Amino acid sequence: MKWVLIAGSGIVALIAVILVRTHTIPPESETGFEEETFVVQEREAEPTVSSGMSEVTIEPSPGTQIYHNKEWGFAFEYPEGWKIRENVIMAVTSLFSVYVEPEQGKHLPRPVFINVVTSDWGKLVISRRSEERIKDQVKVGGMLAHRHESSDMSIPMESYFLPVNDTYWINIAGKHEYEDVLEQVVSSFRFIE
Repeated sequence: MKWVLIAGSGIVALIAVILVRTHTIPPESETGFEEETFVVQEREAEPTVSSGMSEVTIEPSPGTQIYHNKEWGFAFEYPEGWKIRENVIMAVTSLFSVYVEPEQGKHLPRPVFINVVTSDWGKLVISRRSEERIKDQVKVGGMLAHRHESSDMSIPMESYFLPVNDTYWINIAGKHEYEDVLEQVVSSFRFIE
């Protein structure tokens, strides 16, 4: 009986350490803000099409496709020849995620992504950004978003944090190498019913 209790306690402690290590932001002195954008654990996933990817009344611009998600109430355009992968960010702070990436060829990890995060996480990330990294506030989908420079895996990127409500925020981000696709997603992003 003692062996079972000791083993069970060890497993609980190990899980607690893993959760704390993968879901906290280290102090600025340890990161310089370079590696704190999101600590993610990717899972291998086949590209999926959401049940929310049904026909929409919005017509895509030439050379684009429309991603439409009824559950989270948003839609955006992305280029033909690119694909969508859903729910690939496996973190306690991520409620839903979408990767927009080229269908073929090599590309940087997470070229453009939308991550629905808890409002507490969104507030923490914005509060930890140094003034020089926060560029400005811009309208995205009719909502004021915090735009700032950050990095993902030491690769520079730009992020837009939209404080949707008291429950969740939406982060739209993309590596600098894909700024044209990020701009397309951001400029076409809209909230839907």
